[in-house]
Amino acid sequence: MTLRSSIGLTVGFLMALCLLPVSSWAQDSSGWKFLLTAGAELRSEKSTDDYIENNVYQNFAIGGSRGDFIAFVEYASFKEDSGNATLSVDREFRNTLAWLLWQGPGFEYVVPYVGGGIGLSEEVITTTLGGSESKDSSDQLLMGGAAAGIRARIPAIWLSVEVRLMAGEQIDPQPALGALFKMGVFF
Repeated sequence: MTLRSSIGLTVGFLMALCLLPVSSWAQDSSGWKFLLTAGAELRSEKSTDDYIENNVYQNFAIGGSRGDFIAFVEYASFKEDSGNATLSVDREFRNTLAWLLWQGPGFEYVVPYVGGGIGLSEEVITTTLGGSESKDSSDQLLMGGAAAGIRARIPAIWLSVEVRLMAGEQIDPQPALGALFKMGVFF
């Protein structure tokens, strides 16, 4: 068994533990809601030139909620292209995390929430030279995050903004500050 597959199995096990309450909630359908969201995450990270810049990640999540808790699996990716038709280097950073959020009592129009997530990240670099393409990818490395945000109190709609701190072996600086704007539906 390689290091990559053992890390993948470990994180998969941890994700399953995070989502275990979700499977028991599904047996009792009262109060159970599925959640599907998409959003944009701004994350302050070092560029290849060693400057801090805001990268925009595409963000997708699927999960569910019951009572005060929301559990979901989230995929986020960022792609950076450089070069021209003859020589180009494309860098893609992607991560998958399992999140567990707790919602506070809320107010008339908004509901505050806090939570954390754990998962894997990977970087893929594609180099093209005169029509010949080469792909290199990093190992899948452990990463995690903490979040605090507010969502609108609208039935069947998820509309939120949150602040995040993300940490992992491929993230620089540690932790990276970010903001996520997300919308979706409960069904």
